[in-house]
Amino acid sequence: MSSHARTSLLALIAVTSIALGSTPGLASAAPRKVPQGFFGVDMDPWQFSRMGSTVDAEMTAAAASGVESVRIPLYWFDIQPYATWAQIPWALRGRYTASPDGGAPYNWTAADAFMTAAARTGIRVLPIVLGAPRWAADAKDNRSIPVPASPARYAEFCAAAAGRYGTGGSFWASHPDLTPTPVTTWQIWNEPDLDRFWPQHKGETQTVIVSGRTKRLKGLGFAPSYVALLRASRASIKATDSNARVMLASMTNLAWSSLKLLYASGAHGSFDEVGANVFSKTAPNIVSAVKTIRATMASNHDSTLPYSVTEYSWSSASGTIGPTSHMGWLVSTPAVQAKNAGLAIDQFLLRRVSLKLRATYWYTWGSSDSGAASVWDYAGMRRLQPDAILSKPVLATFAKKALAAEGCRTKTVATACAS
Repeated sequence: MSSHARTSLLALIAVTSIALGSTPGLASAAPRKVPQGFFGVDMDPWQFSRMGSTVDAEMTAAAASGVESVRIPLYWFDIQPYATWAQIPWALRGRYTASPDGGAPYNWTAADAFMTAAARTGIRVLPIVLGAPRWAADAKDNRSIPVPASPARYAEFCAAAAGRYGTGGSFWASHPDLTPTPVTTWQIWNEPDLDRFWPQHKGETQTVIVSGRTKRLKGLGFAPSYVALLRASRASIKATDSNARVMLASMTNLAWSSLKLLYASGAHGSFDEVGANVFSKTAPNIVSAVKTIRATMASNHDSTLPYSVTEYSWSSASGTIGPTSHMGWLVSTPAVQAKNAGLAIDQFLLRRVSLKLRATYWYTWGSSDSGAASVWDYAGMRRLQPDAILSKPVLATFAKKALAAEGCRTKTVATACAS
């Protein structure tokens, strides 16, 4: 950890302790009001090194702030970039392990480092498995997050990841110094209802299997091809780790409409949990969207399944990005960003039981807070730059409410109160 990151982290923990009135010797401040893992954040840990921090520093800070679960992208193209061993440059071969079936080699180095940091802090990890390597991608696909040419190949990678990081996984067996914190839920892709992440197939007639019957239907867009990926992945993951759960890809915008397309394409029974990325100008509108999604689930016989808000946030880009920019209605000042976060958390706590909320994830943990390209560059609770690491007001609000709901005054790991 850099000296700058260490100083910033100590300051964060000190401020959090003072704000919550730390009292040595007490196991907890009050009874716990939420299940373990309810308060989460989205992270892209692969960016931390260029943002002036480290995975260990940020995970420690997250645990101290009441974060108990982290949703991360697990990029297939980073772990299996080469189709064969012969393609790997000699200087890099030490990072790779051979595939048991003679297929593409694996480079688990970065993912292992993150899972190590997560285990040390007791934070649960929800991986979003996405991004086909070019050798396994649709040849016609030019997306920055390529889609797989074959659902079966993607499913094989999901099985390999589950076999490494899931219950009884090889990673835990090879790291006896760590308390196993296996991945128990795997999310299959992200936002396939958007063209930037998945082909939309608008106006095409496609083959679907619904309740065991094959049909040719038109107007289902992205859904049939995604459901094929979902089914293959679920079977592969469950065969590897029978305890694992499969989460449907998070939809956004009119998520309930996308969910209807998925059900019409035969998705029922192929997932154990639903997630959605819900953004709105106000916190009550987020809850309204969740209610509509839950109603869609209920009308398709999935009323008992848990649901997670996998992304919600506001941007502190006021003065840099205008309201007419893409998603500009999320832009506010740092103070208003913090206020909105508090209102949203209050709504989640109030409606947690009735909406069967399993977890909520703020998007995102760290951002650069620079440039004028995107509102998301200012959505973080931490401002991470090589020359300055700063916890924004939104983090203090999040920490206060999360720790209180977890029955803690302070924490150093996600699984227990320090006081």
